[in-house]
Amino acid sequence: DLGVAGDVAPDIAGPISWESDFEPDVENRNGVWILRLKGTPYDMGVQFATLMRDQLIEAVEIMENTQELSLMEPIAKAMGFIEEATAMSYPWAVEECQGMADVLADEGWTYDRCIMLAWGDVIIEHLQWELNFCTQFVAAGDATVDGELVHGRNLDWSDWDAIDFLLGNPTIIVRHPDGRIPTVSIGFPGNVTPYTAISMAGLSMASNDADAVQEAIDRTGRSHVQMVREV
Repeated sequence: DLGVAGDVAPDIAGPISWESDFEPDVENRNGVWILRLKGTPYDMGVQFATLMRDQLIEAVEIMENTQELSLMEPIAKAMGFIEEATAMSYPWAVEECQGMADVLADEGWTYDRCIMLAWGDVIIEHLQWELNFCTQFVAAGDATVDGELVHGRNLDWSDWDAIDFLLGNPTIIVRHPDGRIPTVSIGFPGNVTPYTAISMAGLSMASNDADAVQEAIDRTGRSHVQMVREV
């Protein structure tokens, strides 16, 4: 019960008016944060930073005091990734990060840090930082007890010092952008671009990344995890 209306049939011919019956809020249910955001991307950024202020301030401390993340920001700036992220991200990523920064920049959650994380898969690929990669599974039909779809993903970033923060603050993020389909993503405080998400239209997605075959990678195109949210 995440507050998203479930009485809209996705197979009706013609345009669908997607409705939701929640107001922006946050709750903690058995150790899991449930964050509900609604409106324009900028509005949702303001709501995110307001409702999860304490958790984002904790995230700032992690970013400034863990080996990988404390190095990632100066490297990203020096190599021009922050500018590229602003220019090549979807507009909603830029606007949501700006909304968050307008609330919490004075506490260290700046626009640059937010957009860096929202472009993080691209930066890490170019830096060729070795990571453990996630796995996932999908089962449906006769493979499940009731025939329903089960989609699971294993978060396998165990080489990073920040993993304790991620696992200690699991966050279900419900978003209903103006004029678009409501979605639910499984993430963490500050997570603008989901690695795992479902939509009210019935689509379930998660990212699978691996190192590029080429030694030299061109710096064009989109972020994988941003594409997950856009789709």
